[in-house]
Amino acid sequence: MAETNTTVRCPSCNYRLAKTTDELRRLTSENKMLRNEVMELEEILESIEVHSYVATPSGTCFHRPECKWLREIPGSILTEFYSHAEAAAVKKPCKTCRA
Repeated sequence: MAETNTTVRCPSCNYRLAKTTDELRRLTSENKMLRNEVMELEEILESIEVHSYVATPSGTCFHRPECKWLREIPGSILTEFYSHAEAAAVKKPCKTCRA
């Protein structure tokens, strides 16, 4: 099949979208593939449970999970919070990790 040399332009601003219809088909196919990949990644991200902040039950502050003050504390006793607002309603933010 011979390549068509028709320039495809945006109807609104007249910007050149593709030089040939074959290029436009290729770009459309690539766009569809990338959209599918994005949808798959979004599904994976939704399935991952992320805890933004943690605190010890007896402590007065909440921390980011990577805070140096949490290194010696077993993870099994930590209370998990999903948002800053949720943690701040109960505890003060740590000044070291700037939670």
